[in-house]
Parts: sequence; structure tokens; C-alpha cells
Amino acid sequence: MTFRHARCDYANRISVLGTDRGALHAVNIALNDTRVKALVILTVIFTEKEKAALRTLAIPILYIASRGIEEVVRDLTEAHRISSNKRSHLAIFPGSALGYQMLEADQAVQSTIVNWLREILK
Repeated sequence: MTFRHARCDYANRISVLGTDRGALHAVNIALNDTRVKALVILTVIFTEKEKAALRTLAIPILYIASRGIEEVVRDLTEAHRISSNKRSHLAIFPGSALGYQMLEADQAVQSTIVNWLREILK
């Protein structure tokens, strides 16, 4: 990110996206790098410790889940509920796809991410 940040005209609009277990890496980046202004999380199950860490983030977070994976819906709904930023958002899509599969299976997922980031980072 440092290289990208140094060369970017949009340095104040950096966001991080993570899918499945990669979402945990995205959360860690957001927790440890103040240049991150928004976070997108697709289909992950959090431990209580990870949910507590999310609660400390002041940035907006977009949580995305598939309706058919109940554990993910439950965890992301809870994570959204405890989010400290009022601009955080939870989007639940039909089906049972995981992370990157959601991006491939439903164009609306990509559109939701782009539109949310456009609004948050303007």
C-alpha cells in the first residue's frame, strides 16, 4: 500500500476488500493502517475477538453475505450491529456463494460494492 499511496492522486480514498478468510487480513490492514478509509468484507465468520476488533474501527464497513449461508449471515449481521460507524452497511444476496464466487455469480454484488464505495469515499 505504501507504494500505491505514494503514487496515488486518491490517497485519501483508499479502501480494502477481503473475501472469506482474506477478509481477516483486510480487517488487520484496516486496524493497523490509518490510510484505509473504508473496508469491504465478503462472507466470513468472525471469532468474538475479531468482532471486538471490528468494533474499534471508526471507518465505514460494507458487510456482504449470501442468504444461504446462515452462519455468515448471523456473524455479519452481528458485526454490522456493533459497528461504530453509522455509514456501515449490510447487504445480503440470494444464493449460497462464498466470497469471490459472489463477485462472479451476481453482477449486483459488484455494483453494490462500487456504488457504496463511490458514496463513502467522495
